Amino acid sequence: MNEASVTECILNTNSLQAFMSSNKDYGNEKISPDPKVGLSQVSGTLEDGVLSCSFHRALVVAGRTDIYDLTAQKYHVMMARGTASGWDITPHDQSDAFVTSDSYNLTLPVDIGAKSESQTLVKLHGCLMTLAWIMAGSVGLLMARFYKDAWKTKTLCGVKVWFAIHRACMVATFFATALGFALIFIKLEATAR
Repeated sequence: MNEASVTECILNTNSLQAFMSSNKDYGNEKISPDPKVGLSQVSGTLEDGVLSCSFHRALVVAGRTDIYDLTAQKYHVMMARGTASGWDITPHDQSDAFVTSDSYNLTLPVDIGAKSESQTLVKLHGCLMTLAWIMAGSVGLLMARFYKDAWKTKTLCGVKVWFAIHRACMVATFFATALGFALIFIKLEATAR
């Protein structure tokens, strides 16, 4: 883990607090003697499992080299989420961290909000697989198993009705599965970039 100045928001039962800390080596230590130095107007909410935290941080905290001077240079912003034990954060998994690709002047308003990836292809994949296997595949199997004796004298497209419906459902199952399979790999390739 890179050395970094950290502002952490912790929700403990129904109380939210913000603290200053620093990352060193593979650990994190709260700033002492006052871990709230340079912070004011702390507020936050927890809605639908999402913690929103708002605070004001002093641009410069005099006499502290472990709290970055935000007027000195541009910084990359790192965000992470994880659990806490009381008012102390616990180590988080790398997959729960986000680092901006650009550095920012943090004295100016800038939107670095987590850019959510489009889930359209994942949703289409799920819809197509559901259509294929829960609907079309099931109807096709039921037609072949239980409806061979129904519509004995009727034909559809030159074959018995049950077989025409069975065939149409199985063809739909094949194409929906193939398309769903392709879409999820397109999404995986786009995510890997």
